[in-house]
Amino acid sequence: MLSQNRTDHEGMPFPARSFLLPFFFAARVTFAQSDSTNARLLQSGLEQLLEKEPAYRTTPASQQTRLTDLVDEDVRQAPGMVQVLTAQEISAAGCRTLEDALMLLPSFTIGRDVDDVLGVAVRGQWAHEGKCLFMLNGMPLNEASYGIYALGSRMSLQNVIRIEVINGPGSVLYGGFAALAVVNIVTKSLQDEESLQVSSTVSATRDGLNIHTMDLSGQHHAGPDTELDFQMGMISGKRYAAKGLLLDGAPISYQDSARSEDVNGYVRIMHRGFTGQFLYNDHMTRVSDQRYDVLMRTLMANGTRRFDLGGKAHLDLMALYRNQQPWSYSGLVEPGYFNTNTIDQRYALNSTVFIDHAKWVQSTWGMNGYFDRYAHIASSPEAVFAFNGERVTDVLDLAAFGQVRTKAAWGSLLAGIRAEQHTLGGFLATPRFAYTALLGKAHVKVLYSRAFKMPTLQNVNSGPADGGMRPEEVITQEAEVGYRFFDALDVAVRVYHTAIENPIIYVVQQVESEFDQPDSYVNRPSIGSEGIEARVQCTRSKAGATAYFSAYRTDRHLADLPEVQLPAQLSSGHLGIPQTKASLVAWWYPATGTRISGNVIWSGSTWIRRPSEDGETLPSYQNVPAYLRSGVQLSYEPHIIKGLSLALGVDDILDQGWSAHSPYDNGLTSLPMAGRTFMLHISYRFPL
Repeated sequence: MLSQNRTDHEGMPFPARSFLLPFFFAARVTFAQSDSTNARLLQSGLEQLLEKEPAYRTTPASQQTRLTDLVDEDVRQAPGMVQVLTAQEISAAGCRTLEDALMLLPSFTIGRDVDDVLGVAVRGQWAHEGKCLFMLNGMPLNEASYGIYALGSRMSLQNVIRIEVINGPGSVLYGGFAALAVVNIVTKSLQDEESLQVSSTVSATRDGLNIHTMDLSGQHHAGPDTELDFQMGMISGKRYAAKGLLLDGAPISYQDSARSEDVNGYVRIMHRGFTGQFLYNDHMTRVSDQRYDVLMRTLMANGTRRFDLGGKAHLDLMALYRNQQPWSYSGLVEPGYFNTNTIDQRYALNSTVFIDHAKWVQSTWGMNGYFDRYAHIASSPEAVFAFNGERVTDVLDLAAFGQVRTKAAWGSLLAGIRAEQHTLGGFLATPRFAYTALLGKAHVKVLYSRAFKMPTLQNVNSGPADGGMRPEEVITQEAEVGYRFFDALDVAVRVYHTAIENPIIYVVQQVESEFDQPDSYVNRPSIGSEGIEARVQCTRSKAGATAYFSAYRTDRHLADLPEVQLPAQLSSGHLGIPQTKASLVAWWYPATGTRISGNVIWSGSTWIRRPSEDGETLPSYQNVPAYLRSGVQLSYEPHIIKGLSLALGVDDILDQGWSAHSPYDNGLTSLPMAGRTFMLHISYRFPL
């Protein structure tokens, strides 16, 4: 997928903004019925996805998660390597987009895909295409054609209460797309506050105005045992530097091609154990080196119902419908691009049973299934899938999983397995084992997991002519030790080893005859990495700080993937992915209503590959120096206007010119990001 030659998308018109009007009207009618007296007494099925602690509780004890075991527990006991970015940390770092927030985490790196799309690398491995699962309150966001969730200004973070991340596999619970990491974005609910909030952010760089956001969000007690949460907004502006220099010093201008436009709307209704969710998102970007725009559109509805089975058991049933245009072109584009664009529809049903057999043993059992239909939009005879010659293709996936967990004073043992049958990838079974222990103020974790990524439709469609695309299999071994000092200082260190067998790679190939394809997905034998991650977190009532560090290196015994390998004499890392990274976010309240905060992100040097100018000589490698990105912010809530919040900040103070690099040898140049950015944020919260 990382090639400038790909021809598999089609454009659709950007939607009219009028779709927001029904949401505003519905919100106005509902808020007229406000009754906040019993708001915090609500109980709903969505509690399984949300933290049960107050939103701005300031001690590390507030870090609860159910991401790794589907039950609420302390992050230190969770059977997975979990980080939680709180609303406090997100706001203190001045994060405007999801990629800003993820850059704070250890082992997460932003990289460049084709058409200026940004994705993530995790622990030295490119996870963008179907190996990092993104969710919004438990709803999967990755599109099914390629498996990606493009980063950028997809949604505002103003209504986000926390971002939970598994730095490691999650396939036993979540299936494919969770082979290397899981990111769950959790929005505010009545557990956090009841209000209507309006906010706007304006930013500017040396090239002029940057990203501008406008948001309306709220949480409301809509009736007896009924909660309504919603968020809607628009984001537009230049995503990266309009003018800059390439790494060889040559000037480059993106003045006419750096713009992004996003419209999003989200509604959640919770009533007596039922949770209904609706999401609409349009992500439109200009492409810097082409004459077209790219649209990514998602429409999704989800319903979850919890049933009490008596005793200490319950059943969760979930149904989902999703309609996506994963990657559509508009503008001056070759006609062949339109011939392979699709509308992808998913129908999914999931059931999960939780049983407390005794105080010391619990089990979880589930069945998941989805049906995907991919249909071409264009009506031309060429608008067919290359691998089967059909205009419409269906994919069926059926899975079952189960796990048993025992708990005792000496710790907890977990054993689980998932079996999955997929139309394109065949059958796979993947186990996981975990030992976790909370020993006073210390904690220990030892984990072993096998995860997978099934081939997606476009992997097969652009893959080998014989259709022999195999699933990726990921084997991960992890361990963590940590200690809590003084109930306010947490320290944790973890080590890991990750091996990927049959990695699916998008390659650029030489065309030697009219029957050869220039670009294609292929399976490579293997790739692996190993490394260390550390976290130090200190939080008090008026100040706090969180610091991360990570480092990785290639496992040379598994290095059999030429598109990412670097010569041993140059580096022990992978192409375009820095080996070392450190980050810090800190905040201080010198007076009531006033906060001073800042963040620092240091990324080590890396190597990129530059293609030869004549196309015949061997490409050369170029070292990209380490960079330091820092920011500071002043926030103020005036006493005389309750509910008003103002913030002034500057990001990338040193303006060292950091870029997003391609993680593959595919000829893509590095994408220069915006540089020093000045920001003004204004919000007003209407109490209800």
